[in-house]
Amino acid sequence: MIAPATAPRRIGITVAGRFVGPPGIGNGGYSSGRFAALVEGPAEVTLLRPVPLDRPLLGSAVRDGVALVGDDDGSIAEVRSVDPLDRIDPPVRPGLDEARASASRSPYLSAEHPFPGCFVCGYEHPDGLCVHAGPVAGAAAFAAPLDPGPSLPAEEGALATEIVWAALDCPSFPADRLGAGAPHLLGRLSAEIVAPVPSDEPSVVVGWELRRDGRKLHTASALLSPQGELLARAAALWIAPREKNGDRR
Repeated sequence: MIAPATAPRRIGITVAGRFVGPPGIGNGGYSSGRFAALVEGPAEVTLLRPVPLDRPLLGSAVRDGVALVGDDDGSIAEVRSVDPLDRIDPPVRPGLDEARASASRSPYLSAEHPFPGCFVCGYEHPDGLCVHAGPVAGAAAFAAPLDPGPSLPAEEGALATEIVWAALDCPSFPADRLGAGAPHLLGRLSAEIVAPVPSDEPSVVVGWELRRDGRKLHTASALLSPQGELLARAAALWIAPREKNGDRR
């Protein structure tokens, strides 16, 4: 049973320039985590257009468990409460050392990266998360450590919701597809925080592919403690740009 929204009916939201994804627009995971505050519990955020940076946005609940975020130019995202993501179960639970080894092999550290300034996965961001997912040996998955810094939003020793959502975003994209054609963009992200994610110790991010459907790529990700305890999980929909020949699938 999906719980009705109990968060404030209308909230002002600004995505600061620090939390950039592709150049000039908000990181999809971070932005979705901010928008998720409009509903209670696990949430699904559908991004309808790029999220502007450093511009006041307004989030409004439109009915129980459903909200919209927009500005003077129209809707930016739809937010809805969802049931727990019980179907999301990591195919492998690497430890911290294994995650660091995977990250050392990450394509996100190479010139293949289309958005090196991204707050989550970019190697050029001066104050980002530096989550560079790489292949897990012997598994169809990708992993990296999440090493929180003191500048990240946190409360009572736990990372803020939007940072958890951000950490679940980029690592869900299969790193072996990085640089293969035009970059996919995040279209939808559903996430659930199962337990507080510590702000003063590392955790492990693991991502894997679920299925492909034409231009759509369905993936998943999870945040784990170094001992393999599930802290948060997500399902993502990535969308590739249309082919120049007019492919509309």
